[in-house]
Amino acid sequence: QKFLNKWTIFLFCSILFSSNQKEH
Repeated sequence: QKFLNKWTIFLFCSILFSSNQKEH
């Protein structure tokens, strides 16, 4: 379960990064 959580955070960060780049 811990591994899954890490994966989710990684995905979330990736989406946030993409959104931030798109906004700029």
